[in-house]
Amino acid sequence: MINPQDLPEHLQRRYGVRASRWRATVTGIVLTGLLLGGLGFIVLRHKNPTLAWRLDAFKVQTATEVAVKFTVDRHSGATSYCVIRAQDDRRADVGYATVPAPQGEGQVTMVYPLATDSRAVLAEVLGCATQIQQHVPGPNFPPGVKIPTQPSPGVAPHAQ
Repeated sequence: MINPQDLPEHLQRRYGVRASRWRATVTGIVLTGLLLGGLGFIVLRHKNPTLAWRLDAFKVQTATEVAVKFTVDRHSGATSYCVIRAQDDRRADVGYATVPAPQGEGQVTMVYPLATDSRAVLAEVLGCATQIQQHVPGPNFPPGVKIPTQPSPGVAPHAQ
């Protein structure tokens, strides 16, 4: 059998033999995928603006309260929500709350009096986002422990 590409040029033109277009097709598909991926990333970033946060300090006030000072840096005017927790010396949660930061742009520093069910030795900011639902570790209270109610505007998780 003869390969159509091996025929002379005038016969290829006469019988409509064309060169394979697989390279052009694959290149087009790859470029289209990159373009759609880039647009998707831009839309995702616009819909979920980035936030930066840091734990500035914490101070154990009493056996049932830790003052947590943290800073949130946001680039949109939306309300942001931060999840904070306190743990005891066995690394079990003793306090856990979702705290809203007021609307506005730029940095906001907050001090929140996190209620605990026993003495805490550690406090941390697990994450901040523009939505209440976040991808952070959930509360890890020992079985039988009543999750402490948090002072307003913070919200304690519901017992499961």
